[in-house]
Amino acid sequence: MTARPAYVPAIAAALRDHGIAVVAGAHGLGLRATARAAVEAVREIWELDGDGHAHGYLAGFEPLALQLLDEAERDHPALVAAHEQSLKRLWPRRDSHAFALPRDLTSTSVRDERTRFYHHEYQNKLLVGLAEFMLAVLAVRQQAAVVVIDNAERLPPTSRSLLAVLRRLQERSDGLSGRTCRLQCVLLERGDANRLDGRYPGCNADHDAGRSAGQHAGCDTRRSTDHSAGGGTGSFADCNNGGDTGRAAKHITDPVTIRIAPLTLAEFEAATDLAHLTPFQRETVYRQSGGNPATCRVLATCLGHDLGKAATLPVITVIDLYLGTLDMARRRDLARDWVASSCQGNLLAQRNAATLPAAELDEMHHAAHLAAWQRYAAGEGPLVLVHALAIRNPLRRLQALVEPCDVLMGIGLYDTWFEFFAELFSSTELRRQGSGDDAINGLFINAAFVLYSMGYTAAALALLDDFLTTFPASRFVPTALYAQSMTYGRYQIPVNLPAAEDCAVRNLRLIEEKFADHPRHTYIKVFAENAYAYIKARQGKFDEALALCEHGIAEIVGEYGEDQFQLHRSILIYNTSQVYELVNDTERAERRLRAAIACDPFYAEYYNDLGNLLSRLNGREEEALAAYAKAITLSPPYYEAHLNRGMLRAELGDVDGAAADFERALVIKPAEWRAWRELGNLRLMSGDAAGALTAYDEALTIEARDADLLANAAVAASDTGDSALAVRYGQAALAINPLHANARHNLAAELVGSWTR
Repeated sequence: MTARPAYVPAIAAALRDHGIAVVAGAHGLGLRATARAAVEAVREIWELDGDGHAHGYLAGFEPLALQLLDEAERDHPALVAAHEQSLKRLWPRRDSHAFALPRDLTSTSVRDERTRFYHHEYQNKLLVGLAEFMLAVLAVRQQAAVVVIDNAERLPPTSRSLLAVLRRLQERSDGLSGRTCRLQCVLLERGDANRLDGRYPGCNADHDAGRSAGQHAGCDTRRSTDHSAGGGTGSFADCNNGGDTGRAAKHITDPVTIRIAPLTLAEFEAATDLAHLTPFQRETVYRQSGGNPATCRVLATCLGHDLGKAATLPVITVIDLYLGTLDMARRRDLARDWVASSCQGNLLAQRNAATLPAAELDEMHHAAHLAAWQRYAAGEGPLVLVHALAIRNPLRRLQALVEPCDVLMGIGLYDTWFEFFAELFSSTELRRQGSGDDAINGLFINAAFVLYSMGYTAAALALLDDFLTTFPASRFVPTALYAQSMTYGRYQIPVNLPAAEDCAVRNLRLIEEKFADHPRHTYIKVFAENAYAYIKARQGKFDEALALCEHGIAEIVGEYGEDQFQLHRSILIYNTSQVYELVNDTERAERRLRAAIACDPFYAEYYNDLGNLLSRLNGREEEALAAYAKAITLSPPYYEAHLNRGMLRAELGDVDGAAADFERALVIKPAEWRAWRELGNLRLMSGDAAGALTAYDEALTIEARDADLLANAAVAASDTGDSALAVRYGQAALAINPLHANARHNLAAELVGSWTR
């Protein structure tokens, strides 16, 4: 289909004003040609497919990103090194001569030893790093690019998040308009029936008096912990599961959606070969085709010169009757073409595949899935899911998805994983398939780990209970009991420490009774003791927790030496450091933390925690700043380390440095309310009460139950002369914490002042 000129100006205007346009309409209506006509003046145009199942977890962007990576490796290797931690995690099978740092143990440990996995917020850090890399390369090239993404309604969650980050970063950069964006996007959305609300962030516009000393400073000086990894580790650091609440797109201008209408009769006749039909028949075919030449072409294939009879039966019925005239050899050829095209084809191809015997089509998809997986494993293609997901036999489909799910979990792309896996997870029948020792059983246990760390504890516990009942002798039972104990003792709100302890004790007993002869018995036992040690620490029994951790470290080294199970050994050492810190033995805590770093020297979280520890020790501030800087170097955009370093810089009087860190944290995570709070504190101390109140209000839209934040907002409101607001904020702070001395003192002063005015 040729371009639809009437729509070109609207698409061009949307790109000029916003840097993005959504063009909606069915296949066959000329969307691609129309979009191409709207951007033809741009030197670099990428026409990509957004179907995440057919083109990977970065569908719509991956070919461009990899091309930019190739160019940067050749011409600007320093740019690659600056963003390598994001790049090498998003593409774990790709190496680069420009990478300057080795991978941490989370990435390099063998699958069976990988007991640490990424926190669900980690993906945002990766995508900020990728987006900043892409925009930096485009800036160096001094050349803008346009990406035209077809099938955009099928963009995977990871690509949708990347799109939001790219838009936010470009709009944030000096308030750029669409015409000055380095990367513009045209999203071709096919079929509203398949569209879910919120598929694209922001795409909803349619075209057609006395105070106590210290009240200005944030009272909460606790440092933030990196959540890049967690859940499976048994780490004692409490996870704050607060993710981005959606404020990332608050200031992003909503893009325009241009809806491409079906062709008029005259346009339809010009686009199709209907000259042999009478005017009445041509109009009949037009109406039966819905004004879509692609549907007309399918009808023509099915009816030939009898196309004039198109109005007799529905389109699908006509297709079925035509398929009935073909022999099975021809239908199998059509099906093979359909599979080879990643299930993208016209109505005839779709219907043929849908009505073939399931077993035959499953064989074709299974072979295509294996070939696609081999290409991905060799680093020669994206992670293709379409063939595995198309297998109709549920058990066979699940088996095909084990390795792709492991990849997505290993990178931390949980939204893309669970978008297709949640339906399988919900099937009790599938969860009970296998012997209990099979890879599919391990896949469900891994899913439970991720779900409980994301806060979906009910789903995790239901699966674990069912698994332990169904497979009481499975090799995964110790892992399932470990997961149960951590769900009850760490992630469930409120925690249930008695239930957690019961699971941990049962697990240790079972390991001694059933796994004593297992070749990895010591490792399995120490792993279970790690959960028990965490529970003991939560119970305040620190001596018992320390004894378990220290004993576990000695057992691992004694049994396997210092070269094996390094990841788990570093976790045990790290946990011991945390317990020492809890009992205020900072000397041993630091010693143990540095030992953990020696085991895993390229894991950023350990340096962030070292900075947190040193920042609380007099005279160690410069060392703490150095530790935070190391964490930031090692990690993808690391908002926690910036937040922590900013708080220390503020304490040291480095206002500009602190503000820069808080601003950087907000670039990475706009919904980081603590960064808004600390910016407010800096502004309040500098005498900018109005600016402080603006920052506090931003924080309060995200977190409305922090007493320190409300107390400081009350001070700022009072300084701006808004006594009523100051009273309201002060009362809210006391409702949360009646013992908040500054809030109580300042509220009393405000009330007295209002009575005397």
